[in-house]
Amino acid sequence: MHAGDSQFQKEVIDKIHAEFKVGKNEKSHFMYTGFQLTQHEQGVLLDQNQYLCDMEIPEISSERCKEKYDPLTESEKTNLRKMAGTLNWVVRGTRPDLSFQQIDASTSFKDGIVGDLIKVRKTLVKLKENKVEILFPNLGTPMDWIILCFTDAAFGNLGDGVSSTGAHIVFLVNRKSGYCSTLDWQANKIKRVVRSTLAAETLSLCDGLENSLHIREIIQEFTDHSVNLPVFAIVDNLSVTEAVRSSTSVSDKRLRREVGLVKELLKSGQVSKILWAPGKEQLADVMTKLGVDGSNLLHVLQSGYLDLAIYK
Repeated sequence: MHAGDSQFQKEVIDKIHAEFKVGKNEKSHFMYTGFQLTQHEQGVLLDQNQYLCDMEIPEISSERCKEKYDPLTESEKTNLRKMAGTLNWVVRGTRPDLSFQQIDASTSFKDGIVGDLIKVRKTLVKLKENKVEILFPNLGTPMDWIILCFTDAAFGNLGDGVSSTGAHIVFLVNRKSGYCSTLDWQANKIKRVVRSTLAAETLSLCDGLENSLHIREIIQEFTDHSVNLPVFAIVDNLSVTEAVRSSTSVSDKRLRREVGLVKELLKSGQVSKILWAPGKEQLADVMTKLGVDGSNLLHVLQSGYLDLAIYK
């Protein structure tokens, strides 16, 4: 795949086509590895609607549904893995709002019960009924861009009773117009067992910042290092913002390294600010727990617009 202006087409792509045989060449509207891409004046639309239409969802008998606390049979475990894999492909492609459901399904392979199978099946049915398109709008000049990373965590909320969930989603935003493109999102079980919400939130913040800085390096290469994009992070935990601004160390000795890392990134200017926002404005919140309304996140993805005034 390639993208660029007319000069790039002439000086690079046309020369490649002159040397190598290309079996298929499509533009503007085409399918690629299960993704439909459509380019128009507003930007580029990405969806997995055809994949969802073709998706097969295993049936569960009404009698078996009544036995939701029973352990899964081997064939049911196989179905659970297949459905979790299908969900993972869609979550990673176009539906970050269902990240926690995917994590929940994938952590129940070993000791899963019928209720786990029912839950993931309901999620797939919901996916098939509510299709989503992501818009990547024209963001204008790179001089107006910023990187905005939303990070969130949920303490001890996974099935084993001790593991926590962390997530982040990274946007490239035009600070003047508010137009934005999502660049990456991740949601996972936090790598180590932590003792507090502060620890879970801080580890998630560190992961989000690490990914954001890596993305900034890639963009700098694209722009021949002509721009140095500011990086901002949004958290909904006041204790995190207080910890990274405080001159004293946190009581959790293992956590001091991560807090110290964030402080150093702020001091060196690699990260511009860590901002606080209420939970309802935290776009990554839906990625770490059940029962959160994901409409805010989906609206941003579908409209390609982010109201930056909320986060000042």
